[in-house]
Amino acid sequence: MKQNYFLKISCIFFLLFFSSNLNAQINGTNPTFIRNYFPTQGSWVSDPLETNGAGLIWVIPSNQDDNVYEYASIGDLTSNNIRTTYNLPTRFLGTGHVVYGGNLYYNKAGSFNIVKYNLATRTIVMEAPIINAGNYPYQWGGGSFFDFAVDENGLWVLYSTAANSGKLVVSKLDPSTLLPTSTWNTNSEPKNQMGDAFIIDGVVYCIDSFNNPSQTINYTYDTNTSTGAPAAIPWVLGASSYMTSAQYNHKEGLIYVWNNARLFTYDASGPCADDTDPPFAVAQDITVELDNNGEVIINPNEVDFGSNDTCSDVVLSLDKDTFDCSNVGPNEVILTVTDASNNKSTATATVTIKDASAPTAEFIVPSNPNVFTLLGRTTTLNNINLAGSGSNVATVTPGSSVNISFNRSTVNNGDSCPGCITQHYIGIAGGILPAQCLFSDNGNTSANHSFSFTAPTLLGYIILREPDLGNSAV
Repeated sequence: MKQNYFLKISCIFFLLFFSSNLNAQINGTNPTFIRNYFPTQGSWVSDPLETNGAGLIWVIPSNQDDNVYEYASIGDLTSNNIRTTYNLPTRFLGTGHVVYGGNLYYNKAGSFNIVKYNLATRTIVMEAPIINAGNYPYQWGGGSFFDFAVDENGLWVLYSTAANSGKLVVSKLDPSTLLPTSTWNTNSEPKNQMGDAFIIDGVVYCIDSFNNPSQTINYTYDTNTSTGAPAAIPWVLGASSYMTSAQYNHKEGLIYVWNNARLFTYDASGPCADDTDPPFAVAQDITVELDNNGEVIINPNEVDFGSNDTCSDVVLSLDKDTFDCSNVGPNEVILTVTDASNNKSTATATVTIKDASAPTAEFIVPSNPNVFTLLGRTTTLNNINLAGSGSNVATVTPGSSVNISFNRSTVNNGDSCPGCITQHYIGIAGGILPAQCLFSDNGNTSANHSFSFTAPTLLGYIILREPDLGNSAV
């Protein structure tokens, strides 16, 4: 069973304790024979994440070719019932391939580039060089310059450099970029004197020879502590041995070995073999602001608050990560935490969206006071108060209710129209808001007036002015 140890201090802070897997139970003396498979060199692997389905097996015979054969199960492999064949766009070199998350990772022949090939789409997703890698194969040769590995912590690649005197170099890879996130220069024997290597829970196990029938894992390097040490773990290959591949599957607790045209599995019962326990998911509420385009995209790491798994790294994802103006306010999101064995846990969090730069429209009454004359009557609008601003200028949010109030006085001049009634209208320039009658009078009157309207969605400056703020006689 997995256990999560944590210290709770005030809020939710976690102090996690991880142990390395130097005591993994590797049974190197009693391998299980699966079948013969020619030629002498090759590799066979399975995907611990089972992205394309459970039980699938991929066989890559030869150390330089472009064909990969997929089997639906071990049973189909033993009966040679090929499910499908992949013809790679570029040839591979060596036998250090892996399948991880539905992608085949291999060394492109004639280069120091590594390739990520998606098995579902049958296309190369990306290709990248391993900087400073050199021509340092395993003891058996065959262009085995790169040896990929997958364990509880993710994707790795083993190789060597001149700077490390041809000894083993270990890099943890980001599968999304193929770039190393961490690199360790070990003090192993030279790689060209080494039979093969594999990784369990961040610990590299180096096999002494590729063709000695009875030998040992003679060196380990723990990337968790950056320390290496001699070892003496028995490893039996048997007669006529010629080992060209050893790949660990942490979900099954097995090491897949290709030995002189024969396929074997070795038991490797580490503490996380057959891991079925879910990871620990912890989420936190966050508040974010929309950008100038009225959008924001959040990263799962912003919501995460210490999610973890004692057997492996975890992958974080959100059910919703993109927000716009329609999401202003609180939004519930679900954080999903997935471990290397595809076990999942979820936690909920509230993402509050703020619109700090909400689009606005500015309304302007041309003057304060506003004076106009018609039919011998002079009307003066004083104390104009637009949207509670106390002035004739206000900035408002489109769609909001806008109020305009003012004091009005109408004075008859000597040439006024006797008996005429003047109707006063308000509107927005350009006909955005249809003119509406505010009041009617026949002169020599005064009153306070108030009128409300809904601000249009048109952004920018919108002017209330004559003739929209005007009058007519009836």
